[in-house]
Amino acid sequence: MSEEKNRLLYGFSESLTEPIPLRAGPFSMIYEKGFIRYISYGDNEIIRIVYMALRDKNWGTYPAIIENENIISGEDSFEISYNCRHEENNQTIIPLNFGPEDSKFIVFKKATAPVHIVKIEKDGQSFFPGNAFQEIDQPCIDVSKEDAGTSATLYQPGNYTLTWSDGKMSQTALAAPSIAIPLAGKWDIAFDTSWGGPLHIQTDSLQSWTVFNDSGIKYHSGKGVYTKNFFVKENNLKNTKAILDLGNVLEMASIKINGHQMPVKWNAPFQFNISSYIKPGNNQLEVEVVNLWPNRLIGDAKLPPEKRLTKTNVMKYDMPGADSLLRPSGLLGPVQVMLIANKKAR
Repeated sequence: MSEEKNRLLYGFSESLTEPIPLRAGPFSMIYEKGFIRYISYGDNEIIRIVYMALRDKNWGTYPAIIENENIISGEDSFEISYNCRHEENNQTIIPLNFGPEDSKFIVFKKATAPVHIVKIEKDGQSFFPGNAFQEIDQPCIDVSKEDAGTSATLYQPGNYTLTWSDGKMSQTALAAPSIAIPLAGKWDIAFDTSWGGPLHIQTDSLQSWTVFNDSGIKYHSGKGVYTKNFFVKENNLKNTKAILDLGNVLEMASIKINGHQMPVKWNAPFQFNISSYIKPGNNQLEVEVVNLWPNRLIGDAKLPPEKRLTKTNVMKYDMPGADSLLRPSGLLGPVQVMLIANKKAR
């Protein structure tokens, strides 16, 4: 979170909050604006997140506004309380649960709303509110609040008009599609030899570890580190946001770009904003991928007990035809660097 700036997405603005460390006996965690994250027992993380969601009657999720947070934290316990509401069409929506003969006081305070986007049009058609365009993997436009003002990242060509809550309008345009640099061809892969993998291989294409003939790769469970260099022209980096898209990853990945380590991602889309670290000319990329345990258990089931790398009471893979249960693993791609137009919005 420390690497990202405050964002303004589709007209909503919210500043980042400082995480608050909490403890309860042997458990530790952090609290961030309604969410409890990284619950650990001792040195072991056991739960990544416990989240709050404001639901409608159809179980849809409302954007929530959290107010009046009260956190009481002791050496061995804590208590958290807050109010939660939702605003829509100039109305405030507050979910309430009433017990028998219950009543509640609701107090509305006057507040000055910051200037925000109330309407976005692309080529004369509404993108927000509502969306007249066919859904795709990326939005047409993403508006971010940065130190120097507000910028618009344009994913699709077109003419964009932004209407603000103070009545002002701003326009921006993109004439041609964004540049995509495919990272195809040879990749170097290093494996953890303590878990049966080879020290180093080179492959001409990205494919699942399970299709390799080498049993140290086919049945590998653990870490694989992919490395590759790629070249970027200086003029292609001007007024752009650089996004590294790993494509399909099984199961989780982190990257290092020109020596800068970025956080782990464990779910799609496996995209990383590398704008601060990419440079003109040659760039060094390192992708660390970790898969799940079944493949190693399937491989070990074929070995005598003294040669196995795992010790377990799970015997489900100790049977003929267990290879049919191998889980595709590794970096499957396609991998590309997307250089997306980033222009001043206001």
